[in-house]
Amino acid sequence: MKIARNCGRHVTFALVALSSSFVLSCVASISSPENSEQTPTGLEENSDGQTGSGGNGSDWDAMNVAPDEEAHDLPDNLGQFCVGNDQCRSKSCVDGVCCSTSSCSACQRCNSDEARGRCSPVETDARCPTNGSSCGQRCREGSCSYAAATTVCTGKALCMHDKMSGGGQCDGQGQCAPLAPTPCPGNLKCNTTAACKTECTSDQDCRPQHVCTQGTCAPDPVCRSEKFFGTVWQNWTNAAEAKKGLDPIFNQLTPENAGKWHEAERQQGVYNWARLDAMFAYCAQEEILCKQHFFVGWNGPSWVTNQNAAGAVENWIKTFMARYPTTPIIDVVNEAPLDAPRWRDAIGGAGESGWDWVLWSFEKARANAPNAILILNDYDILKSDGGISRMLQIVRPLKRRGHSIAIGCQAHLLEGESAASVKRRLDILAREGLPIFITEFDINIANDSLQRDRLAELFKVLWEHPSVRGITHWGFRQGQMWSFIRDAYLVSSDGRDRASMSWLRTYLAEKPSAMSVPSPSNGSTMVSGKGIRLTWTAGRAGTSRDVYLGTNTTLTASNLVSDNQCALHYDTGPLMPGTVYRWRVDEKNANGTTTGSVYTFETAPMEP
Repeated sequence: MKIARNCGRHVTFALVALSSSFVLSCVASISSPENSEQTPTGLEENSDGQTGSGGNGSDWDAMNVAPDEEAHDLPDNLGQFCVGNDQCRSKSCVDGVCCSTSSCSACQRCNSDEARGRCSPVETDARCPTNGSSCGQRCREGSCSYAAATTVCTGKALCMHDKMSGGGQCDGQGQCAPLAPTPCPGNLKCNTTAACKTECTSDQDCRPQHVCTQGTCAPDPVCRSEKFFGTVWQNWTNAAEAKKGLDPIFNQLTPENAGKWHEAERQQGVYNWARLDAMFAYCAQEEILCKQHFFVGWNGPSWVTNQNAAGAVENWIKTFMARYPTTPIIDVVNEAPLDAPRWRDAIGGAGESGWDWVLWSFEKARANAPNAILILNDYDILKSDGGISRMLQIVRPLKRRGHSIAIGCQAHLLEGESAASVKRRLDILAREGLPIFITEFDINIANDSLQRDRLAELFKVLWEHPSVRGITHWGFRQGQMWSFIRDAYLVSSDGRDRASMSWLRTYLAEKPSAMSVPSPSNGSTMVSGKGIRLTWTAGRAGTSRDVYLGTNTTLTASNLVSDNQCALHYDTGPLMPGTVYRWRVDEKNANGTTTGSVYTFETAPMEP
């Protein structure tokens, strides 16, 4: 480029800095008429009367500048440096270069390297303010806009009610809308309001309906199955016979005698499966539960001795499970304290625990039935405190060995027991944290009205207890009951319901009543933000319940923190300080759900 060496006192110089280059522009400004004909020193007049320094273009062209009156003669100079509109043919000096338009919108510049002289997108622009959020305004594809509504964003980590939130999705208006919270991994609870626990050391660390087993939260066996009301499978060998002999009120069956070892394998290696095959086929057809009764107890078949017992018992369990592999509930050991088999020493005897033969039996059962509920079944437990003591002497060593078991309570001969005493004994057993099954229930009273009243009083205690997962009535038809309970039938031999059966049909068809006695009481204040245990009394006929907790004015499905739980308590985990919470419990059974009242409590404010 040619630069005039001497522009005289009438010439103004401008130094323009763009990128790292400097261009010295000399602009002539003639201040008086007498100087209007002068040619600046170093410039010469060419053949067409224009001034320049020779060559193909003028010095004005070379300097990208020209007097205003000559702008219409300039060639297209888009993208060339400028300090004013008069230096551009387009009359638009934008962002220090001649531009095709008079201005560029936010997030566009005219001096970008990709399209100098024309407005083109840039990544940053002071005219597009951002709030620091990944969802906020910023330059996107040449315009200032919020992040699209599908953009993933990160919000504040928050752990509440055993669920973790923190991830989100932009709402298209600059905000990060949190995604639905997800349960803490491994069925664990929140550790703080910002994180889940990573392991459990007690059941308190686990979500509802889970228990801590060797550092892992496993499903609570108490709530593994729906509560059932069943009866016994008698001598039927096909579904047609059973259909005539059974009643649709029952949704569970236990073999009265067919499942006992001495009945199934009277001769070693020769099995009588006919009645069991028919029962399991009927259960599958009717979609009801089948329960095995029992693997080990009494003396077993007459051919079992101390010499062959260990192999024989293990083979019996293995053979049964190979034939009926999906059996959901099994009485493993029956009446251990008072009717132990004569060959018990062959399978462990008393041993270190005092009950090693029982522990051995459960080990073999679990090895062959990994998913079944395994029951220790005995009598007189609900009838005497001594019965409870004997049961716990066996239950606790089983628990220490890591066995997942259930307690089976035979419930014959309770006619003289008060409902209060039966409930007290149930509560003692429930402290072990194990499911309880009432395996053989009946009320042996000849008078219809007296039997009804006594059965109703005791049945409600058993059915509504949160740890009881099912009741099996030991027979129900007149003439088919065992001799010592011959008056415990529910249906006469001619098919008429006794008063007790009529009451059962009505009671089991009712929806549950609402829960009561909430704790903390409604309107409680200064509740610990570290978390509390909500407790209540179950509604009549309730077999499970849904728990809701939140800060919403109206509790909705999003506030459901535990569903179909058996327990009558809920541990909240960490809570926000100085916050009003609302909670409710809906009682449920097979006939419907009863919505509970909403209660409030307020947590203590944050300490300064």
